[in-house]
Amino acid sequence: EERKLLPLPRSPCVRDVLTMFQDANSKRTKLEQEAVVSLCHSLEQYFDMALPRILLFSFETIKYKTMKIDNPAFKPSQMYGGEHLLRLLMKMPSEMNNAKIASGSAAGFQPRLHELVKFIEKNESTIMCNEWEPADTDYIEAHQQQLDSDARA
Repeated sequence: EERKLLPLPRSPCVRDVLTMFQDANSKRTKLEQEAVVSLCHSLEQYFDMALPRILLFSFETIKYKTMKIDNPAFKPSQMYGGEHLLRLLMKMPSEMNNAKIASGSAAGFQPRLHELVKFIEKNESTIMCNEWEPADTDYIEAHQQQLDSDARA
């Protein structure tokens, strides 16, 4: 089984992708622009909170924990990129349902979330990474130790 990781930090990072999306919507009405800015701000905050909880694959957690130890103030939205943002966007309907967001509010977000997915798709060559890095032996061993520890717990 091949064990690869996305190179971090990603460029563009989540914050940059959201800024690009805001810029792409700069010709909209002021009210629509404000809605996009608000959505992007909320998504960035939610991304930072959600990444370690629901967005990382098991194999990616060691890298996250190491970065968090090395720099406790680091923001995932400034390190991770479009791949992890897409994971969040795919989980948003169930996350909004779990959070019991009012159906009117959720309905207002859905079209903008869809626009963001389309934006990422349109700009895939700029936003998404095609080169994954093979994990080194130490990383693979640390991951196996984590799995063994989790199995014993």
